[in-house]
Amino acid sequence: MNSMRAPLRILIVEDEPLARDRLKRLLANVDDIEIIGEATNGREALTLIESSDPDVVLLDIQMPDLDGLRVLEALDDPPAIIFSTAHDRYALKAFDLEAVDYLLKPYSSERLGRAIERARRLLSGGSEIDSDQAKPMRIPVERGASVEFVPIDEIVLFSVIDGFVFLHRQDGNRYLCNKTLREFEDTLPGNRFFRINRQAIASLGVIESYKPNREGGLIVRLKGGIEQTVSRRRVRHLRARLGLA
Repeated sequence: MNSMRAPLRILIVEDEPLARDRLKRLLANVDDIEIIGEATNGREALTLIESSDPDVVLLDIQMPDLDGLRVLEALDDPPAIIFSTAHDRYALKAFDLEAVDYLLKPYSSERLGRAIERARRLLSGGSEIDSDQAKPMRIPVERGASVEFVPIDEIVLFSVIDGFVFLHRQDGNRYLCNKTLREFEDTLPGNRFFRINRQAIASLGVIESYKPNREGGLIVRLKGGIEQTVSRRRVRHLRARLGLA
């Protein structure tokens, strides 16, 4: 089954030649990936991310010129970022920036493989074998001083507005939530929801149409007339989820 998966396109960003060579040896043991390039510093990384459009970046933190954290901060629409570093003191900042994983050197090929599989799941919106019974079927939302439980069948979208996450319901109402998008991404049924950009998760069942935009992404129209942009890095994965790949 794994051989039928589209390979993840991976960019290596590491300033030490020996560390790059070791990382490539570890990646040789990971299935369904393609190394599309290597960068030796942060500025080179920014250029290659823009030109080669990787799915995943294995990113060192301590580098000359521009460190890995600043690279991620500079990206408006980042790919999945897996930090690979010898220092643990940057972990909280890395996860604040929504890194997929944080690998402490030296790590094994098995540990690297788990990080890449996590990136694959997040990019695809979750595993195709996710069971609805293992996931929440209702989402708690705040309504004044009370809490209401919204069935996931009635959800159109989760979106970030002014730093807060809101649930958009098919009846047009929206509700404040007390979780981050990453937390919803980890707990929602992966075969029913998809992270379409950094600021939104959409229900696949309410996508009514889509059209390309000038940036290489898509504009999707959801039930209720809501329109959202799918970032170009996620277009291939969305089309696969919709059976159009």
